[in-house]
Amino acid sequence: MGLKWLKKIRQVNKQIPIIILSAHTEQEYLWRAVELKITRYLTKPYDKNTLIKALEDVALELVDHQPVISIMPECLYDYCRKTITLHQNTLHLSKSESRLLEYFLKRPNQTITYEQLFEYMWEFEQPSKEALKSIVKELRKKIHSDFIKNLYGVGYVCEIQL
Repeated sequence: MGLKWLKKIRQVNKQIPIIILSAHTEQEYLWRAVELKITRYLTKPYDKNTLIKALEDVALELVDHQPVISIMPECLYDYCRKTITLHQNTLHLSKSESRLLEYFLKRPNQTITYEQLFEYMWEFEQPSKEALKSIVKELRKKIHSDFIKNLYGVGYVCEIQL
């Protein structure tokens, strides 16, 4: 049953990372899974550390194997740890701050409307614009930069050269 679902996923998206946890150890089953471009195949019972390593590999795959990127001189963002390193000082970002920063980093120099941010950050809730502004303010404070520019009445633009 698992390989049927894998085939359906591959028909829609050939790049999504997939980890299979299975009791199957037959070589033919394994080869069929490999042909479908799986990321990892773990047999049950699996070791917790092996699963964590597989998840880390998938995370790296999702961010194009660049877990740490330079936002600006002497300012690095670590996708895996959700930290900013600024002048060799490491600062932890909140879940909201990291989600917002990653959204901006995927869309450098693009106008991002308030509506886009509300939809991304709070799928079903609709908090006030002040809640969003507060997250932006905290993020700016931690990064000591104004690379996130306000676009009056529209939203923001992240002015950055990646």
